[in-house]
Amino acid sequence: KDTHYSFPSDKSGYQQGPGEQRSPTPESETTRMTRLIKEHEMKTSIEGKLKAAGIKLAHNQLQSLSGWNQVTVSILHNWDQLAYLDLSSNHLVNVPDEILSLPLEALYLHSNAIVNFPECKKISALAKTMKTLSLYGNPVAAHKDYHCMLVYWLPNLRTLDFSTVTAKDHTLYHYLGKQNHQREAARRPRHVAAR
Repeated sequence: KDTHYSFPSDKSGYQQGPGEQRSPTPESETTRMTRLIKEHEMKTSIEGKLKAAGIKLAHNQLQSLSGWNQVTVSILHNWDQLAYLDLSSNHLVNVPDEILSLPLEALYLHSNAIVNFPECKKISALAKTMKTLSLYGNPVAAHKDYHCMLVYWLPNLRTLDFSTVTAKDHTLYHYLGKQNHQREAARRPRHVAAR
């Protein structure tokens, strides 16, 4: 049976073994993710790799997912089948490109530092599978078209920021999102071929 694995946050502190010295230099994101995964006790499956439906990396001060592919491939048997990913309460300023090819059904990115609205559009790459999304607590959540466009881009979305997205919401936001998309397209400069 697939399970969700939760990794300890840096808030809990790193437990040093006898005679172990903690490096004074900050860890790379790859090293941090690898350390978090290896420090946590987990059941193994095929070839000594984990089999998981989801991963929780919340509260770990991650600024990026640099090295994500190397870490997940080496540790998870079914890394390309993850359905749940919790990256909440970190320091992410972008929606990580590394996760956009996963069949995620639930993505938690709340309480990060995502500012740019175009970053939210990247999540539309997950439109076929995404059912639950949280982005509240990011500066981008204050954007006037935040709810409308996310529901427009993600037609299978059922929960946004822990609130239910109804069929009525989908109908309304699809209409408004389409209008917004047409307005944006009309504003873009048109290139005229030189004669």
